[in-house]
Amino acid sequence: MPLSIVLALDTSLRTRKDLPLELQSARRFAHAILRPVDALALYGFSETVPSGLTFAIRSESPRLN
Repeated sequence: MPLSIVLALDTSLRTRKDLPLELQSARRFAHAILRPVDALALYGFSETVPSGLTFAIRSESPRLN
C-alpha cells in the first residue's frame, strides 16, 4: 500500500540556524523510506504560511539532493 507523507519544517528566524540540519534529516528520511509508489509533501512554515510554498515529490521523480 502506498505511503503519503507530509513533513513540516520550521523556518522561522528562531530556528533558522537549524535549517541545514532539518533539511539533511528530511533528505535522509525520504531516501530511506520512500518507494516508487509513495509520495512526500514538504511544507515550510514560520510566523506565516504563504500558500504556494509547498511542493510534492514522488520517489520516481528526481531524488532530493
